[in-house]
Amino acid sequence: MLYNNIKISPAKIDDVCQDWVDALNNPEIVKYSNQRFRKHSISSQTSFLKKKLADKSSRIFIFKNDKEMIGVGEISKIDFKNLNAEISYMIINERFWGKGIGTQIVQKLILIGFSELNLKKLYAGTNSSNIGSQKVLKKNAFQIEGTQKKHLITDEGFEDKILFGIVRST
Repeated sequence: MLYNNIKISPAKIDDVCQDWVDALNNPEIVKYSNQRFRKHSISSQTSFLKKKLADKSSRIFIFKNDKEMIGVGEISKIDFKNLNAEISYMIINERFWGKGIGTQIVQKLILIGFSELNLKKLYAGTNSSNIGSQKVLKKNAFQIEGTQKKHLITDEGFEDKILFGIVRST
């Protein structure tokens, strides 16, 4: 199901809200994120966002519908010399999982990366067990470029990291 009322906007300090903080403290939501190693608060998230907004190699976005925050997306490690960057995303509201919203978020990040930032390549990495994120990337024409063996720590031990990339066709 596609949601046409999802709006993307560059993140602002006043986007920091309790829903975002609660999501970052929810083990199920951050299961595949390094955010799971930290305890988050409004203050810590405000500090984090201030640093991100000051970072010239990063663009962070908020995804909302008419009523609530749905997720966060980022284009980071922007390398204007080599014209590439990493994308990452998180749907912070579990009610929106499995509804195609992750696919839409990645589509919007690709559009910004290629059209607005004029990058040639975008890349992402996922835990080998994060099948949902792998499906999202594949639906958006990302190709598997490799695997980093035993690269990520999980509750069950070390896990492989699957590397994905997409190259602008023009």
